[in-house]
Amino acid sequence: MRQPELIFLTVFFFNVLGQHPQDVKVRTGEGTILNCTINTEQCGQVHSIKWYQENTRVFVYSPISNFKKAEATLKKRGSMVSDNTSALLSFYPTRYEDEGIYKCEVTYLEIHRGCPVVQAFNLRTIEKPARQRILYNSTVYTNSLITNLPEGYEAVLVCESEGGRPTPSVNWYLGATLIQGKESVLSTSNKGATISKEIKLKVLREHLGEKISNTFLPLVVKNEAMTNHQEAFVQLDLVLKPLSTTITGSVDDVLEDEEMYLVCVSKGARPAAVISWFNESNPLFSEQVKHVSSLLADGTYITQSKIKFRVTKADDNHKVYCKASNEITEGQSLQPQIAEVKLTVKFVPVVNVREKDMAATKGSNLNITCDYYANPQFPISVTWLKNSRLIDTNTSKYLTQSGVSWLIINSILPSDQGDYSCLIRNSIGEGKPKYPINVQVLTVPQVSLKMYPESPIKENRKQNVTLFCDVMRGNPSKLIRVKWYMDGILLTELPRCQNPLESLCNVDPSKLILESVNREFVGHYSCEGFNSVGPSPLSTPVELDVLYPPGAGKIIPSQDKIFKNEEVNLTCELSNIGKPKAQKFIWFVQDTVIDGVSSQTWQINPIILGTQANISCVAFNSVGAGTKGFLAVEVLAKPTFLQNLPPYTGTPVNANKIEFLCQVECLPSCQIVWLRNEIPIRNQEKNFSIQEKYIPEVLNKGIFPSILSILTLTPVSRLSNSKDNSNFSCEARSREGALLLRSVTRFSVEFPPTNLHLSSKELTVLENTVPGSILCSAEGYPAPIFQWTFNGHVIQKDQLLRFSESVDRGLDGIYTCEAYNRHGITSSTLTLKVVYPPTCSLHSQILNSVIKLSCDSKGSPGEFTFNWFRNNQSILIDGSSVMVLQGEEGMAGTYSCLVNNTIGTSSCETTISDLGLLSFAQADIFIAATGIVVVAVSAMVGIILVIWRLRVLRQQRRNRSNKADESRKCRNDYNSNSRQL
Repeated sequence: MRQPELIFLTVFFFNVLGQHPQDVKVRTGEGTILNCTINTEQCGQVHSIKWYQENTRVFVYSPISNFKKAEATLKKRGSMVSDNTSALLSFYPTRYEDEGIYKCEVTYLEIHRGCPVVQAFNLRTIEKPARQRILYNSTVYTNSLITNLPEGYEAVLVCESEGGRPTPSVNWYLGATLIQGKESVLSTSNKGATISKEIKLKVLREHLGEKISNTFLPLVVKNEAMTNHQEAFVQLDLVLKPLSTTITGSVDDVLEDEEMYLVCVSKGARPAAVISWFNESNPLFSEQVKHVSSLLADGTYITQSKIKFRVTKADDNHKVYCKASNEITEGQSLQPQIAEVKLTVKFVPVVNVREKDMAATKGSNLNITCDYYANPQFPISVTWLKNSRLIDTNTSKYLTQSGVSWLIINSILPSDQGDYSCLIRNSIGEGKPKYPINVQVLTVPQVSLKMYPESPIKENRKQNVTLFCDVMRGNPSKLIRVKWYMDGILLTELPRCQNPLESLCNVDPSKLILESVNREFVGHYSCEGFNSVGPSPLSTPVELDVLYPPGAGKIIPSQDKIFKNEEVNLTCELSNIGKPKAQKFIWFVQDTVIDGVSSQTWQINPIILGTQANISCVAFNSVGAGTKGFLAVEVLAKPTFLQNLPPYTGTPVNANKIEFLCQVECLPSCQIVWLRNEIPIRNQEKNFSIQEKYIPEVLNKGIFPSILSILTLTPVSRLSNSKDNSNFSCEARSREGALLLRSVTRFSVEFPPTNLHLSSKELTVLENTVPGSILCSAEGYPAPIFQWTFNGHVIQKDQLLRFSESVDRGLDGIYTCEAYNRHGITSSTLTLKVVYPPTCSLHSQILNSVIKLSCDSKGSPGEFTFNWFRNNQSILIDGSSVMVLQGEEGMAGTYSCLVNNTIGTSSCETTISDLGLLSFAQADIFIAATGIVVVAVSAMVGIILVIWRLRVLRQQRRNRSNKADESRKCRNDYNSNSRQL
C-alpha cells in the first residue's frame, strides 16, 4: 500500500546583520561573552573600561586601582577579564531582557588618534519554538488521526507554534505541494510570539491513490535557533459513500411458497456499506441473509448481501429493494444507494365476498358477486354452491355467464335463504372464499318492550329507567328507527337528525333512557320499530309504576284552643299520601321521638305543660320519609284551684290571726275575689287584709302560671262561737269580671270538750248476761269524738258503750270514756262488776294418820259459806273450808263440800276407802294411795276446767282486741279529721 503524501511546514530564522553595531546572537539560558578590542601597544595603558546596556552602566573596571564592579542588571551575574588586546564581558544565564545595544567605552591614560574608544554590540536573544500543535474543530490532533471525514467535506486545520525568537516560519504541504493558508499572531511575550496558520482542505475521493488508504498532511517549522526544522503531521481518514448498488437473481414466474435467492452488491464505500432488504416498505428479516465485505486496492470496500426467503401471493408485483448505506450517508442524511427488482408470483385465485350477509324482499332479484384476484388472472372457471351443495345454474332460477364471478337469483323466495359460496379456478389451482354469503329474506319486525330496572321504581333514588324495544321476529333484526309511546301518545322518535348538531342522531333507537324517573313518568309505554322493510305493529304496553314517599306534613289540631288536662287530637295531614300509602307516622316533641305513637292522629290526653312545644310529624312508607310538618302548640289553662278552700275551716276561740289561702292556675291570667256570706271583701276592710302573689310556671310539675291570694282575719277581741261563724268564698274571675271558678268554706270558732257526763258511774251484772248500755256525753267544737277503753285498750269508738253479748268474769273492771277534739281531751270512768256463783275443789293431805280435806272456792262476791257431807249426810261443822279426819275405822265414804255465796251454790266430793282391816300404817298407805287417786282425778277435772277457762278467756281477749282495733281506728279517724279541720 502506498504511503500517504506529507505536507512539510518549514520555519526559517534569518539574521540580518549590519556593520555597526556588531551583531551578537545568544540563546536564552546560555552564557553571553562580549569582546571589546584593546590596543595597549599603540594606545598606551588603559585607565578604565565601562560597559553600558543602552544608557545604563552595567560594569566598570579600572586596572590602575584594580577595581571591578558589576552593576544594574548584571550586578550578580556579570564579570570581566582583560589583557592587552581585549576586554571580555560575560554574564550567565542570558535572559530575554538582556537583549539590546551594549557599548564598551575604553579610556586610555593618553589620547592617541586612531585608538578605539567606543565599541557597540547588538545583543539578540534567540529561542527555539516551545511547541507546535495541530487543531481540528478546537481539538488537538498533533501526530494523530482525524477520522470520519466525509467526501467533499472542507476540513479546516490550524497549526499553532508557541514561542521562538525570532518568530519562526510555518508552512503546510500536501505531498511536495505547498498549501497556502492564513497566518496570524495570537500573542507575544519575551519568549517570542505564538502564531497560527490555518488552511482549508476539501477532501475528495481523488485524493485516494490506487493503494492509499489515508491522507497525510505534514507541516514544517524553523527559525535561527534551530539547527534542524521541526515537523508535525496530521493523518486524515476519509469516509466515502457507496458508488453503485445492483441486485441479481431469478424473479420471474415464481410459484407461491417457493424460495427465492437474491444477491445485492455495493461498491466504492469507505467504510464498508451496510445492506438492508425491503419488500416494498416492509423490512425483510431472514435468517438466510449473509453479508460479506472486502477491502479493495483503492481503499474502498465491496459488500455482497445474499438473501433467501419464501414468497407468497402477497409478494406478486411487489418490488424488493436493497439499500446500501454507511456513515457518510447517515451522517449527512444522504439517500442510500438503492437497487430494486419486481417479483412475479403465480398463485391460485384468492376469493372474497363483498358482503357476508345479503338480504332481499320476497319476489325481488338478488345479485351475488365474488371478488377475486389471481396470477394468472384469466382464464377462470366459476362454480356456485348453496349450503355447500352444487347449484345447477342452467335453470331459470339463476342467471350467470361463463368466466364471470356473479350470480343472479330471480324472484327470491324464503326457500332461497341460505349460505352461498363460489369456487374459482385458474391454471394454478382453485380458490374459495373464507366465509359464505348469508342470504336472508327481509320481513317487517315484531317487537316487544322491556324495562330495566323493572317496575315499580322508587322516586327518591332518582334512577334512570331504560326501555328496550326488542325485535322478536323480523329480518333484518336491527331497527333503524323507533317510535316511543306513552299511554298511546307519541313520546319521541329516535334517532333525531333534523339538526346537524342534534345529540340524538347517532344513538341506538331501540333504547330509550328515562332519566331520574319520578311520578310524572307513570304510564303505559309501547314502541313501534322500523327496519329497512317497514314498521312493526305497536308493542304490548308495559306499565311503569313509580313509588314515592309521602309529601310534606301539616299538623291540624282538633280544636283551636288547647287547654291543660283536656285532650286534643293532632292530625298529620299530608300534601300527598305517597305511593304506597303512608302507613307509619313518627311524632316529635322538639327533637325527641314520641314512643308508641305511629298513627296519623296523635291523641294527647291529658294535655300538660310539656305539651306546649314545637311538635312535628313525618310520614313513612316503604319508599322513605316525607317532609316534616311543624306546629307550635300553645297550651292554655282553664282556671283551676291549685289550693282551694276546705269545706270547713275552724279556729280556736283564742286565735288572734286566721288565714284563708286560695291559689288559682289560669292562662290567660285571671283575678281572685273574696266574699263573706256572699258579700265581697275589700282589702283593709274592717279586720281583713288581702295579699296576692304571681306564681310562675313550674315546669317539672307541669303547673302553669298561677295567682296565690291570702285573706287574713285579725280579731280585735276573743272570738264568739256563735257570732263569728260565717261562710267565706274564693272566686276566680276573668279580667272582665265573669265568674270562672268558686270555692267555699264554712268557718266556725272551736273549743275543747267540757262537761263530760256518764249515764251511770257503776254497773253490776251477772256473769253470762248482757249488761245495759252506758251513755257518755260532753260539749265542744268540733263535736267531741268519744271512745271507751278497758285495760289500756280502746274497745269502742262511740259515745254509747254497748255490750253486744254476755259478759264473763274476765270483763270485770274499770271502763274509761274519753271525749276529745283537736283542741283537747277529757275523760270519766265506769266500774263494771261481774258476779257469778262459786266453784269448788277438794284436796286431801295425809299427815301422821290424819286426813286433811280442803275445799277451795272461787266466786263473786267472794263471801262464802261451807257445808260438809259424808255419804250425803250433813256433818255439822263450823262452816270452815277445811275438814280433818282421824285414821279410825268407819271413816270410809263419800265426802262432799257445799259452797254458797249470794249468787249461787257449788259442790265438790271425794271418796275415802274402808280401812278397818288395815293397820294404821297400812291405812295411811291406803289413804295416801286413795288421796293420790283423788288428787289425780281432781287434777284431771281441774285441767279440763282450766282448758275450758283458757278458751273462754282467749275468746274474750279476741273480742276485746277487735274492739280495741275499732277504738284505735276511730281515734286515728278522729286525728285525721282533726288534722284536716
